[in-house]
Amino acid sequence: MTFITDQLEKKLKEIIYNAGDIALEERKKGLKLSTKFNGSIVSSGDINVSDYIYKNSTAWELGFPIICEEKPYVDVSKSEYFWLIDPIDSTKSYVSNKNTFTVNIALIENRKPRLGYVLQPSENKLYYTGINNKAFIEKKFSILEINNYWLNNKIIIIGTSRINKFTSNFLNKVKFDQIIFMPSSIKFCLIAEKLGNIYPKFYPTMEWDTAAGHAVVNLVGGKVIDMQGVELQYGKKGFKNSFFVAHSKCINTELFVPEM
Repeated sequence: MTFITDQLEKKLKEIIYNAGDIALEERKKGLKLSTKFNGSIVSSGDINVSDYIYKNSTAWELGFPIICEEKPYVDVSKSEYFWLIDPIDSTKSYVSNKNTFTVNIALIENRKPRLGYVLQPSENKLYYTGINNKAFIEKKFSILEINNYWLNNKIIIIGTSRINKFTSNFLNKVKFDQIIFMPSSIKFCLIAEKLGNIYPKFYPTMEWDTAAGHAVVNLVGGKVIDMQGVELQYGKKGFKNSFFVAHSKCINTELFVPEM
């Protein structure tokens, strides 16, 4: 794909870093909160970050459709490529002045994540897939390649929401050495960073929540699979994900099925 170039990578980095700066500045000024039709919270920061990314998308969108949490959906059923954007993942963390929210940009190719950029603005830390099919961590503009690895301990990463019966059954079924509680797409990044190796998600999620982190996990040899053991796909009706488990290379590909 000739369009995936150093120039595209540079533009994506510029956009996502600027978006992160806007998120922090908006929070510093004071956020205005409202409730969406589904009952979830949206802040003025979510809206302004989304608007910024859209306004500047002509620099990198390449004519592909863009799906964003805070914008009207468009039809991607006939699109080989489309973008998935989550302006702020974990709005609860964001409005609570915590550092665990992220900005996410992903490119989908034939229903699979091709590129992924996950920025943790409070830490000025970017996880991304390079144009050479390698994954990287960039912090304060120091770049470290993330390699495939083997981690002997089973370290499970779950969100800070309440543990439902499916997650509880999973924890009872899988022998693990440690649990890390973490919101947002950082959970995928912890797998890439060798800090954990299993991330089960038995709650509803949307495709923009997972696509960028999924891309990063793929390039360190991991997988993100649904309950039939099939890699999570994108461009589904309503952009809703099924339950899934993300895991690193060191975890044998086995079917993690929660008891219903």
